[in-house]
Amino acid sequence: MKALFLALLALLSLPALSQQLPPGVVGDYTPGTAKDAKYGILVLGGAEGGKPTALAKMFIDQGYPVLSLAYFKVPTLPAELENIPLEYFATAMKWLAQQTPGKRKGILVVGWSKGAELALLLASRYPAVKGVVAISPSSVVWAGILKDWKKTPGSSWTAQGRPMPSVPFNATGATSLLTLYANSLQNQPAATAAAIPLERSKAAVLLLSSSQDDIWPAALMCEQLMARLQEKKYTRSYRHLNYPELGHILDQKYLPATPEHPSRPAILSFLRAVE
Repeated sequence: MKALFLALLALLSLPALSQQLPPGVVGDYTPGTAKDAKYGILVLGGAEGGKPTALAKMFIDQGYPVLSLAYFKVPTLPAELENIPLEYFATAMKWLAQQTPGKRKGILVVGWSKGAELALLLASRYPAVKGVVAISPSSVVWAGILKDWKKTPGSSWTAQGRPMPSVPFNATGATSLLTLYANSLQNQPAATAAAIPLERSKAAVLLLSSSQDDIWPAALMCEQLMARLQEKKYTRSYRHLNYPELGHILDQKYLPATPEHPSRPAILSFLRAVE
C-alpha cells in the first residue's frame, strides 16, 4: 500500500503537460506511441503552405511525437512566404521538446523543399536540433515567394526582426522555375552572403535529392552543402542520397507506397540512429 502511495505521489509531482500549442503557433500535434522514439519531430512543408499533413503521417505512423507546423497561408499567419521570423519556429521547437519528458533533450526536424531550406537553417542556429532530414533542400537562403511575380520579394526569413541575407531572383533568360533558380544561384556574392552555415549545427544530417528536379537544383545544392561540411571537418554524421529517376521532393516516393521506395527506410533508419 505504501509503495502504491509513493508511486502515485511521484506521478503527481511530474510537471503537467499541455498539448495546447503556444499562442500564435499553428499546427497539429500528435503524441508519440513508440517507447523507443528518443525525440519528437518537427515537420515543415514547402511553398504549398499550410500544415504538412502528408509528410507528418509517415512519422506519426512510426509512433513519433510529431508537430506538423504551418508557417504561412493559414489564418493568423502570413499569407505569403516572405519575412517569416525564425523566432516563431524557436517557440514551436521549445514547446515540442517539453512534450517528451524522460526522453533525450532536443528534437528532430524534417522538411521538404522550402521547408528543407528552413530545416537546415534552424539546425545551423539552434543546438536543440539533434537530427535533420532535408528533402530536396537549398544550400542558401532564398528570396521569398509571392503570388505576384512582378513584385520583388524580400527574404524568406527574418532573425531578430531583420531580414536574413538572401539570394534574389534573376529572371533574365529564365524559361522555367529550374532555370530561374539555377541562374540566380550564379550570383556568387549573394550566394556567399546567404549560404546556410550548416557547419555550425550540432545535428546529424541527411540530405535527399533527385536528378529530375524541375523546381530548383537541389542535387547541386546538396553537393554544395556536403562540400562545405567536408571542408569544415564536420564532426556529426552527414550523408547525401540522390535518386536519379525521381523529381522534386522525390515524387513523394518516401511516403507509404507499394512497392516501398528505398528513400523511406533510409529516412526512418537515419532518425532511429540519431543520438
